Amino acid sequence: MNSRVILITGGNGGLGQAAARAFLCESPENSVWLGVRARRQRAEALCGEFSERCHYVELDVTRPEAWRTAVERVVGESHRLDVLVNNAGNHHDGLLATLPPRAWQEVLATNLEAAFHGARRSCRR
Repeated sequence: MNSRVILITGGNGGLGQAAARAFLCESPENSVWLGVRARRQRAEALCGEFSERCHYVELDVTRPEAWRTAVERVVGESHRLDVLVNNAGNHHDGLLATLPPRAWQEVLATNLEAAFHGARRSCRR
């Protein structure tokens, strides 16, 4: 199997960690980048476990300029980007009638708009 360079958003959460581990175990040639915004403990631990092939990059998926910076770093250090896993997600529990509009916008920005920004930036490189 050929090596791949993979960027996974939401790299500190359970699904992001599982996806990263699957790619890392799939081939000793794969390199994984974990896109994280906050709470990096689990991402840092996985990077420590696979120190030569796993890295994390600061990425607020809701900001197009953050995507530009993150993808430039991945490509600059790994020389390419083969796979994007748009995994980051956000939710606000509560009743629709009482949900603040700002909370709704945060959910849309993270769960919908971020996938667009990430795919667009990854294809454009």
